[in-house]
Amino acid sequence: MKYFDLAKKTLLANGCDDETASILSDLIMKAERDGSLSHGLFRLPAYVTGLKSGKINGKGKPEVKKISPSVIKVLGNNCLAPVVLNKGIPELVKAAKENGVAVLAINNFTSHGCYVA
Repeated sequence: MKYFDLAKKTLLANGCDDETASILSDLIMKAERDGSLSHGLFRLPAYVTGLKSGKINGKGKPEVKKISPSVIKVLGNNCLAPVVLNKGIPELVKAAKENGVAVLAINNFTSHGCYVA
C-alpha cells in the first residue's frame, strides 16, 4: 500500500484528478508487486514531467464511441494509456459477449506505463 499512497499523493499534487491518480497508482503498485520495476515507481518522474508540461492530461476524460456493434473507439484526450484502456476494455468485453467478436481502437493518448490486469 505504501507504493499506492506515495504515487497517488504525488500524482494528485501534480495535476491528476482522483480517478486518474487512483488508476495510475494501482498500476504502479501492481508493477512493483510483480517485479516489473520499469513500469512501477520508475515511471512516476516521467508522469510528473508530462503532467507539468501539459503533454499528459491528468484530468481528462476519455470518450467512448461505438462505431458499430463490434467496434469500439476511445478518444484518449491526451490521457495516459491505462486511463484510456480502463474506459475502453469494459465496453470491448460487452461488445464481444454480444457479438462474438469485437475490436477496440484507441487514439490521442500518451503511452507511458503498462496495463496490468
